[in-house]
Amino acid sequence: MIHPTGVILIPVGFIVLYSLIFWYIYRTPLVLSGLLSRDSANLFGDVTVRYSLMSVRIRIGRPIEGTIRISTKQVYSFPISLSESPDESKEGNIKDEKKSLSEITGYISPIFRYINKIIDHIHIDSLFCHAVLGCGDPFTTGLVYGYIQAIIPIFNRKYGDISIIPDFINPRLEGNIGLNVLITSPIALIIFAGRIFFPVFFYYKFRVK
Repeated sequence: MIHPTGVILIPVGFIVLYSLIFWYIYRTPLVLSGLLSRDSANLFGDVTVRYSLMSVRIRIGRPIEGTIRISTKQVYSFPISLSESPDESKEGNIKDEKKSLSEITGYISPIFRYINKIIDHIHIDSLFCHAVLGCGDPFTTGLVYGYIQAIIPIFNRKYGDISIIPDFINPRLEGNIGLNVLITSPIALIIFAGRIFFPVFFYYKFRVK
């Protein structure tokens, strides 16, 4: 029996369509952009995470607000409150700390593997930073400033707009920072995270007593 052409073409068409949709989702980059400013008392600015037509914007200030947009249309807004959690009971803390330390050491290797994977997927389009840094005493300020100055030329070679001014007298952290980061194939990072973290999670969840 010979099948009609449509019976064959329709499933093939669905397979091709779903493959294209999956390929689009898989290859769409995640864009992280932000502009933050800090004075002597407050931190304020905007941070935006965009994936395809959807974006989440966090406006940092007083208060902190978030908005969700599809294309240019705002579909939802929500406040963000930073409330302190109540103090927990200290009973059994020693046992919990030993268990937590064991779990943390088990996650160290996967974390480093994941960081190396993330570095391969991160591309910085633009970065600038103008800041004044002071730790409250000349020795600590000079030490921290020296470490920073050893790293800055690496970024200035690519972006050329990073400057840190030390304050050897007062404790200060003021200035402006802006960046635009492209994360390629974020779905691949999620899949990779599941592959390396789920085995460790299930090991400590069901085997360690």
